[in-house]
Amino acid sequence: MSVFLQKRRQTDAAPDFGRDAVIRKVALDRSRKISAPPQARPAGRYHSLQEAADAFREVRERNVAFIESLDEDLRRSTCLHPLGVFDGYQFIEIMARHPERHASQIEQIKNSAAFRAALPA
Repeated sequence: MSVFLQKRRQTDAAPDFGRDAVIRKVALDRSRKISAPPQARPAGRYHSLQEAADAFREVRERNVAFIESLDEDLRRSTCLHPLGVFDGYQFIEIMARHPERHASQIEQIKNSAAFRAALPA
């Protein structure tokens, strides 16, 4: 489960609803490259695609269960994220959009001329 979300802090600041649209736009915009921090880069810890997919699903299920257990206004908390400080709702939006971004990245690679040229004839 997200340590950043667990460490959220309460705030009295008014929610920045305009930032929500920016998050939705930027999260899926593949024209802007975003490098993962060193601790989030692939490190060969999974020995198969199936193992990686299973780990992803397990973490996702724990995150969903944790978020569903919260009984608070997530707009009234802040979370530190490698890209900045966001309210709890925005942090969850980023978490939800992140796999979509990777799926888009995979499609972009599969549609590239270099990938198609590397496929067996």
